[in-house]
Amino acid sequence: MIQEAGAEKVNTFTKEDLEEISGKITEVLDTPMEVEDYVGDVVPSVDDLDDSNEGLLVECAILFVDIRGSTTLSDTSWAKSMAKIYRAFVRAMVLCVYKSGGHVRQIVGDRVMGVFVNDEEKKATEKALEAARAIVTTIDYYFNPRCRTKVNGKEIQCGVGIDFGKVLLTQVGMKAQEEEAKDLVWAGKIANMASKHTDLAEPGEIFITKRFYDGLPAYLKAGEMDWKSIIRLKGSSFFEGFVKQNFYLDCVIEDSNSESTVEITKDALSLNGSKDDLNTSDIINSIVQGTQKQTEKLLDRFESVVRREVVLEDREKKLQNKCKEVAIKEQNLLKKQESLELLKSSISSEIEFKKNQVEFNLRAEFLSNNLDTFKFEDTLEEIKNLISLGEKVGITALELKRRKLYYWRLVPYIKKYNLYLAFSLIEENLTEFPIDTVGMPWDSDIIDVVRRTNQKSEFYDLIKQNFKKFPPNASVLNRVRNILVQLGFQDRFESYEQRFIE
Repeated sequence: MIQEAGAEKVNTFTKEDLEEISGKITEVLDTPMEVEDYVGDVVPSVDDLDDSNEGLLVECAILFVDIRGSTTLSDTSWAKSMAKIYRAFVRAMVLCVYKSGGHVRQIVGDRVMGVFVNDEEKKATEKALEAARAIVTTIDYYFNPRCRTKVNGKEIQCGVGIDFGKVLLTQVGMKAQEEEAKDLVWAGKIANMASKHTDLAEPGEIFITKRFYDGLPAYLKAGEMDWKSIIRLKGSSFFEGFVKQNFYLDCVIEDSNSESTVEITKDALSLNGSKDDLNTSDIINSIVQGTQKQTEKLLDRFESVVRREVVLEDREKKLQNKCKEVAIKEQNLLKKQESLELLKSSISSEIEFKKNQVEFNLRAEFLSNNLDTFKFEDTLEEIKNLISLGEKVGITALELKRRKLYYWRLVPYIKKYNLYLAFSLIEENLTEFPIDTVGMPWDSDIIDVVRRTNQKSEFYDLIKQNFKKFPPNASVLNRVRNILVQLGFQDRFESYEQRFIE
């Protein structure tokens, strides 16, 4: 009941109501905002977030679409007709979004917001562009032809704007008086930029941001799809992006004979004049003009298809050439890798050889210089190890004893522990090397070992074999004579020496 003039005023809003509102404001502003990345492949809904200061950082494509000049259309049209147009428009836009893999997350008047996220099969940008193409296709091929025939010849135009990036998603609203007033807020530049580009899109145009364009697959970009790079001004702000007019779905080309091709009715022809004024010439001219326009559209689409086929063929050739280049590079890389492996192996072998050589020389020199400090068993073991190590660096056991350990050092040391082993060293030296060469045992040690082992005859035979293998000079003959004299072979050697000289 409306309060009569002069009646006492009744205030329904109290101080407690204002304090309750203030408390809710403080509760939200004093609570830290918790944000986490969204990892799902379905667009979040209001039920996916709690009524708390939490948010989801969602990477998505956001699309807006609305009717161009809808205010003017409403002012000059009957309310029932406009209600039908709005209902049919929104329903068509929702289906375009959902059938392209997106979700509608906002409807305000004649403006519809679609959100798209990546999944395993398709990128968000591909889904959003497919929805935009479905929208302009639906408006021109299905919505307007039916609207003209069923709603007093009316038709609409719409613009589409899209952006791509990360958006902070949070729940807003609350439950009050047994009613829920909740919604989602898409905070960030992405939703705002998509909305601005929608406002700036011309009728039948898709206006995308540069960021969205960069996220498109190569086959949907400029050079293949004829996107036009533009900058548009709104107020004092510039908006950069790419536009494409009448970017219809490919499937409509196959349906060129459907009701959306050339629709000429008597009602349509009489839009600019009275039905009674129509004559055969007017009808024919209208049909011809409609057919001509439709033919031009079909030719444009056919040219686009041919151009895309040429581009795809060119891309396939480039890909084949690229594959050949990659194969050649792989072969060269394998050859280089093999060369590196060989070089690595060679360097490794050289390092190992040098290491063994240094170790051999150091151990042989240490044993030779400190022979008397070693136990007999340790000496034999070390000589065995040096022989094994010497094989790795190309030094034989004979060269080890002759040039590194020296027979003249080994014989006096070994004879203290094993006379017969000492004699075997003398035997080895006379068998393999000329007398008076490097490493020859001392005469005194030879005489001592031969006497104590009673190997005089064997020693004499060794001398004769040595002379046959290594013909002696005067110095060697003189040295051997002195040794044999002390061993009691003077007479036998003198006759042998005479025969050798003759």
